[in-house]
Amino acid sequence: MAATDSRTRGGPPELERAMQALSAISGDLLASYRDLERRAQHVEQELCRANAELVVKIGELDRATRHLTAVLETLPTGVVVRDGAGRIVRANPAACAIRGVRAGELIGGDGAGAVEPAGLMGERADGEAHEVECADGVVRVIASRHSRIAADDASLAGSVEILDDRTEVTELAERLHGLDKLAALGNMAGGIAHEIRNPMNAIKGYAALLRKRAPDGSDEARFADRICAGADEADEILGSMLTLASPERLSLETV
Repeated sequence: MAATDSRTRGGPPELERAMQALSAISGDLLASYRDLERRAQHVEQELCRANAELVVKIGELDRATRHLTAVLETLPTGVVVRDGAGRIVRANPAACAIRGVRAGELIGGDGAGAVEPAGLMGERADGEAHEVECADGVVRVIASRHSRIAADDASLAGSVEILDDRTEVTELAERLHGLDKLAALGNMAGGIAHEIRNPMNAIKGYAALLRKRAPDGSDEARFADRICAGADEADEILGSMLTLASPERLSLETV
């Protein structure tokens, strides 16, 4: 009777063991939860650190991008960038100015021969200067160079075309060539003037002798005077030619 009362107060042994197992499982679950919580906190800290580093990297990349963009925008040489399909994805202001188009009008061109915007040469660029009628109707002398951009797997990632406006240089070269021709002509004129001056001096000398022998008022005297006057005029012209060929240097001194 006493044993029966004890079992009634404590419950069946199976229930007691189940309660003990449940208590153990609850303890394990609590421990696992705390371990997961610690791991989650660690992962969260790592993510916060990674996010902070990513923000720093993004800031550095953004600053580098802005710097490179500023450099590209201020280059006096035209730069046209194409993607792997040949479409123009970027063109700096110098390229637009050289081609006579407004900013942004080159973007999106497919670069296919005659339909290429403003006559860009693309892969046909050979580095030589060519006269090109640009979109604004002005004929410019432009030298184009083309370079391919390779991706990490050696495939074509795009290309860059460099435009150099040599119109002014070409005009200066032509002017210099003309000045060289004038200089050569001046040297030739100086030599001719020297050769002509000698017989002119002889003509003037003989005319002066003829004037001395001719009576005053005679035709011979009048003709001799005219010959001397003509010789003097010719000598002045020859002197001007010699001055053009070999300008006299100024002799400077303090007074």
